[in-house]
Amino acid sequence: MKLFIPAMLTIALTIGCNETTKTEFVSAKLAPFKNAANGKMGQEVIATWRNVGDAPVRAVDANIKLRDPNGNIIDSFTYTIYAEFDDAPGVLPGETYTTKAGNGFKPPGFQGLPGYTPADSVEVTITKSSKTSGM
Repeated sequence: MKLFIPAMLTIALTIGCNETTKTEFVSAKLAPFKNAANGKMGQEVIATWRNVGDAPVRAVDANIKLRDPNGNIIDSFTYTIYAEFDDAPGVLPGETYTTKAGNGFKPPGFQGLPGYTPADSVEVTITKSSKTSGM
């Protein structure tokens, strides 16, 4: 009996290790965002992605590039676009997630700030997904 229990635990751990996270980028857009501190308008990035792996996703990191009307990069960031507590369900295999309005990445700056230029478009590239977030 003592040998049977560790063998079952080993099998369960091995099966868990075979699960992988894989995400597929769907779309991204810039949305207007009102800064609560000063009432000025800025922008936020709303991203949509799909879990195409076989394990829940609880964290997604991405590179975000903001572009001007000519397509030139005006700024870039590395940002966690999704994070959930490790004991939460996360985004399950086959599900699609879209950032809720107000929860997207907010590039620095807002209307009226010297030197502020709103982006014309955004490019998001997912760099990493994980079934744990560390939270």
